[in-house]
Amino acid sequence: MLIPVTKSIFSWSSNDPEIGIEQMGHLVIKNGKAILIDPPAVPKLQEAVRTLGEPEAVIITNYSHLRGGNRLATSLNVPLFLPKPTGPFTERAELSRKYHRIGKFTEYDDGTKLPGEMKAFRASVVLSDGRPFMEEYVLQYDNFLITGDSAHGEDGKLVIFPESFPIPNAMDIGKMTRKQLSEILKKINVSSLVAGHGDPVTENLLDMVQ
Repeated sequence: MLIPVTKSIFSWSSNDPEIGIEQMGHLVIKNGKAILIDPPAVPKLQEAVRTLGEPEAVIITNYSHLRGGNRLATSLNVPLFLPKPTGPFTERAELSRKYHRIGKFTEYDDGTKLPGEMKAFRASVVLSDGRPFMEEYVLQYDNFLITGDSAHGEDGKLVIFPESFPIPNAMDIGKMTRKQLSEILKKINVSSLVAGHGDPVTENLLDMVQ
């Protein structure tokens, strides 16, 4: 079930039955503590987590990735960290919390230091007409950037959302995402990536984004 990306990062996948895409979750082990990021709920996951480390937290990168986060945080008895929405994304976040019946949670923001010595950076795309498109917080963990939807690996290449999707103005919107990721990567020292979908990117991440 859990596939090692490094000695301290494990991934697993589950097919989303509603939209038919593979969704990736990640488990980070730091100083004997286990942190789940955007976790799809799959059988025996709790047991696997406890085998590898003491459960410490569940972190969600964006409100489209709530997945099994609330249920797993409850069953593992750890805090649920949710991203602080900004501007036009606030209403969407409130509706998502209500739909998923989320009660207690800890909100994090741009620059927040999270469990596992991770640090969060906001990537937000609002369309020219003011409509909210995508907002998430990418996480720095050691030499890795952990993303939700903004970018992922595929066949050795980096895919920027939504450049490969059949939607109007996909390339123009993707340029906005690409610019934000580039600005984040210039501030921090990472070269690899794992994401909420797709494959890892193991080197030259900044060169791929620019």
